[in-house]
Amino acid sequence: MGTPVFTDAQDIADLKTAIGLLEAPAIKHRLAQVSQQTLAPHPSVDADCTSLYLRNAVQHALSTAITQLLLAPPPTSTLARTFTAISGAVGGSFGFAGSILELPLAIRLLLQSIVQIASHQHFCLSDTATRSACLTIFALNGAPPSDTPLQPSTYYLTRDHLHNLTSTNKSAPLQEPPAVCSALLKYVAQRFSQALNDKITLQSLQPLSRHAEEKINSVFISHYLGMAQGHFIVQRLEKKHGYDGVRKAYLRLQHM
Repeated sequence: MGTPVFTDAQDIADLKTAIGLLEAPAIKHRLAQVSQQTLAPHPSVDADCTSLYLRNAVQHALSTAITQLLLAPPPTSTLARTFTAISGAVGGSFGFAGSILELPLAIRLLLQSIVQIASHQHFCLSDTATRSACLTIFALNGAPPSDTPLQPSTYYLTRDHLHNLTSTNKSAPLQEPPAVCSALLKYVAQRFSQALNDKITLQSLQPLSRHAEEKINSVFISHYLGMAQGHFIVQRLEKKHGYDGVRKAYLRLQHM
């Protein structure tokens, strides 16, 4: 017998919300649209032009941030307050990682908001799987434009890749207390630094007004907070209905 498709009306509505968030246009194209500029396409995820220095800085900042949050979890708050706080801190004059020196604080603030979204969906940071899920958000760069009516789910393609990566890599945890496996952290840092490099490149192509800079920062932040909301909705539904049931429903609803 096949996996049953769940029929609860609220769960279906929540899943539709998640699909809208997770299959949103790629952050690269959203940023280009806001700045009214264009970027050359990346040849591939594995052969991008992101500097090794930026990638290493992102990886170190992510590792440090998740460890700090394990020692001092953020206080609970509503999603509205979360977005207001993160927007004010890294979406305004501070800028989102306007320099390498700002990167650790900017990533910690964004990760803190992702953790709060996870908590809102009843996930706890003390769980290793939740920590990995929080970091997975930084790899969800959105869906590229496509003329294909039945475009595959970019979200599940990324999850499948991460699953294959972590299931075949048996490297030891990075530190005590254990945060995530090094293979996951390395890939997530690569994906996020690629998006961050796109943002920095767009902002350097021509002088932008302060309003335009703040709009780009806000779009960048809201993209990842939206991915977090969608991802943890899916994770919550998977706890209730099982992975296969949710995936089947997701792919069916995606093209309706």
